[in-house]
Amino acid sequence: MFYRVGQVAEKLGISNYEMRHLCEAGLVRAERTQGGQWQVPVSEVERLKQSGVPPIPHPIRRDEDDFDPGDEQPSRAMKLPSYASVETVEAYDEAVRLRAEIDSLELKKRKELALDFFRERRRTEEERQLAASAAEKRRREEERDRIRKAEEEQRQVERQRRRVASWVDWAVRQVCEAPSEYTLTVKVAVTDLFESMPTGLSEDVVGSLVGATIQEVLAPWHQSERRTRAINRAAEKLLWRAKGWSTPTAWQRSAAEAAALAIDEVCPAGTEEEMVIAAERAVDQINKAFEHSEILESVLRCAWMKPEEFAQVTEKLKQQPIGTARRQLEKIRGDILESLRKAEGK
Repeated sequence: MFYRVGQVAEKLGISNYEMRHLCEAGLVRAERTQGGQWQVPVSEVERLKQSGVPPIPHPIRRDEDDFDPGDEQPSRAMKLPSYASVETVEAYDEAVRLRAEIDSLELKKRKELALDFFRERRRTEEERQLAASAAEKRRREEERDRIRKAEEEQRQVERQRRRVASWVDWAVRQVCEAPSEYTLTVKVAVTDLFESMPTGLSEDVVGSLVGATIQEVLAPWHQSERRTRAINRAAEKLLWRAKGWSTPTAWQRSAAEAAALAIDEVCPAGTEEEMVIAAERAVDQINKAFEHSEILESVLRCAWMKPEEFAQVTEKLKQQPIGTARRQLEKIRGDILESLRKAEGK
């Protein structure tokens, strides 16, 4: 697309005359139509708007008294009167020569101005291209750095994921003897540990932290296992006469309940040995109660009694504290029977 000279002059704020001289001097990129009119491309107009209009050359004015020394028919004879002296003619020739030199210097000056303009425009364009090239180079380097950084971060994430998975697998193998519900708890606990763990720790330190986490998760189960073992060890102290051959007796159940209650009251968070001591003390009391029940049965069997007498004697003997001597129990039995039978004899 092209603009006419008048349109370009209006857009650039100069006269049509100045615009034509710019085209004729080759200071702007323009073309002639078949009709001999100048036309300027739109891109050139936009460039001139941005970079500015170059210095406008002015044509050399030639006064009527001036003439070109190269003309075939100089008009000097016609300009000078016939009576002019030789000195006048020589002075006139010198003036013409000087005027030609001045015009030549003026043209050189304008040429240099035009060349300076083009050199400046070329320098500006080169600087712009260099700046654009440098900016593009920086952009590409930054893009490469960003891609390398993203790839490195991705590799670090993958290495960390594999590291966590390896430690989680190791932790799960350590709790293979625990109930199955602890496996998931250990996985979650170890994963959370790595999320809060600072980077750069050695594998030995990480192993210690993972081991401590496993122990923390399994602490309730270990405590329960110690409690169960303590109860079983204490239950072995129960008198063999109180135990059943195939199924647990009421005395065995009472011994286990008493041992568990003693542990929970005395040392719920104690060591296994402390639990065993508390449980055995409770089982000792069950043994005493069992021996006391054996003595009661023996005392009740060793005397003939009517059903109503047996009921009253049994109730009275059961009221006696554990550890009461057999002789004392027999005396109580005798006193009750004597009292009942006297009352019956009346």
